[in-house]
Amino acid sequence: MIPNPNVSRKPFPLPVVALGPGTQSDDAPEFPQFPKEMHTFTAPHGWMLRETGSFEAAVAWLERFFQEIAQCPEGPVVAAVDELSEPQRRWIEDAFGVGEVVAQTAAPFSLRVRESAFPGIWHEVVLGADGAVVRDEWRYAPYSARLVEAMTATSNDLCTPPQAPIGVMNGPALVEELRHWAGKGTFGRAVHVMNLTLLPLTPADLQMLNDWLGPPMVAIAIRSYGQCRVASTRLRDVWRVQYFNSMDALILDTIEVTRLPEVVRAAPEDLALTRSRLADYLAELTR
Repeated sequence: MIPNPNVSRKPFPLPVVALGPGTQSDDAPEFPQFPKEMHTFTAPHGWMLRETGSFEAAVAWLERFFQEIAQCPEGPVVAAVDELSEPQRRWIEDAFGVGEVVAQTAAPFSLRVRESAFPGIWHEVVLGADGAVVRDEWRYAPYSARLVEAMTATSNDLCTPPQAPIGVMNGPALVEELRHWAGKGTFGRAVHVMNLTLLPLTPADLQMLNDWLGPPMVAIAIRSYGQCRVASTRLRDVWRVQYFNSMDALILDTIEVTRLPEVVRAAPEDLALTRSRLADYLAELTR
């Protein structure tokens, strides 16, 4: 049959590709990213303070702090370092080390909080408007009470619900649920948890919630294998708690109603271990 040159032909829809062994390139191996750093506790060296003759004063401050902890094992125990020199304060910081929890507040005061390598021992630094240190103290307690003070001072029990923009589906229902639970938090387990990861929410729902809850005045980060980020909201006792994996990908997004999320607090077992470790450490220093 002779093809008619006047008849138009449609292009062939499927590209012609080579098949069979040897026609395809080998896939390069792919490996997930793993953490490359690990922080460990290293006992500080006191030889610099010994040379200046101020090592004994720093150790005496530690001993007094531990004696107060032994008298009040449940806490809180607060000790200021006003009497210590700058080198002695740095040595105290090195002696306690760096733990997993760090936090800061933007209002009503500027505060920097860091948990030590001894769980339940917190370093609290209050800064003035010019950035100068106003208060420098160490606290032994399950949590830093100043974080709760900042949350309470920058939040309200009642907030007007927002206008629902186009594209919002379940956001208004979540807003009313949070307005019902606001201000009802306790220091036990969270009285109410909202798992945003499992809810059918549109991007507009999440944007409306984020705008309505407002920017955080208290921000907390818990570093471990991955990271947990806790942020206060404009609703009293309502916290945004997000969990990330080691590659900084969000794996769990929740809202908790509590005075302070449990992930931030040290457990009674942590406090008992801290008392034991601190006693051994002081015995080593004074030996």
